[in-house]
Amino acid sequence: MAFGDVETGKNFQLDTGAEIFGTVSDSGGILIDGVAQSIWVYALSGPNALSDPACSAASVIVRGAALDADGEFSIKGLPGGIYFLRAVDLPTLDNPAVVYASEWWNGLVPDPSNSDCGLAASIEVALGAVSPDKHFKLNPASSISISGTVVDGAGAPIDGIQNNILVNAFSGAPCGTRIYQGLAFVDALGQYTIPGLPGVPVYVYANGLDAYQSEWWSGYGWDPSDPSSFDCGLAEVVDLTFTDKDFKMNSPVAGNINGSKAIDLADAILLLQIMSGEASPTEIYIDADVDGDGTFDSSDLIYIIQLVGGLR
Repeated sequence: MAFGDVETGKNFQLDTGAEIFGTVSDSGGILIDGVAQSIWVYALSGPNALSDPACSAASVIVRGAALDADGEFSIKGLPGGIYFLRAVDLPTLDNPAVVYASEWWNGLVPDPSNSDCGLAASIEVALGAVSPDKHFKLNPASSISISGTVVDGAGAPIDGIQNNILVNAFSGAPCGTRIYQGLAFVDALGQYTIPGLPGVPVYVYANGLDAYQSEWWSGYGWDPSDPSSFDCGLAEVVDLTFTDKDFKMNSPVAGNINGSKAIDLADAILLLQIMSGEASPTEIYIDADVDGDGTFDSSDLIYIIQLVGGLR
């Protein structure tokens, strides 16, 4: 289309999606008030749900629904396909406590849900179909937690409320399929505590949604002065000693595309790989874009080469 052209007649005919609904109760069978305690039920599906178990589909959320005051949920608008359901007690700023364990629907009697994704049952729905009576019975959350602090590159605590920073705990693979296990909001003093975690090894990820780059806890393994890294390949698993998992989050640096400590030839090589389509998205730190246009191109490459060569 040229400037000033007007295209008409681009119409849509929307089909009614599938619906899955049910209830969520506590371990005693009492329906949970989803307004008082923020419970969400998610429908997840992998790239090949016919053969992929829930553990492989765990990071692909298609849709979700909040539990209402009567303990009921309804996930609507789903494309036809195969899904796994997971109920999650999701912390909020107003209510950071986790009361119930996250569990997968398995449809068994007398306990229709379990925390083990390997025991989850699949649900197949056609477009426009309704799948009722998918009930959960959630166990109490554990007393296991991870805590720590989040500081900036100079070592000063970051106000997590003002800068919109979350810390997430995942099992699975940092650079592959991640299974959500918990989260916490970083407070104004840079402190966080992720409550109600299962007793499994996890990886911890500080999610900088605004000014700071997101980083994985790496346990000082790559740098004695820095406990966290942008590189998911450097993430260290957290065992059952869940204390003092601190982060040092860096502000974006133009040209530091790989999120390392310096701008060097590695950034230039990565940029060439980006321009040729060979780089993995997990390797790229987009906020390091030099000219702020949201893309990496030859102007960014020239800047890096000049900087490395001492011309800037």
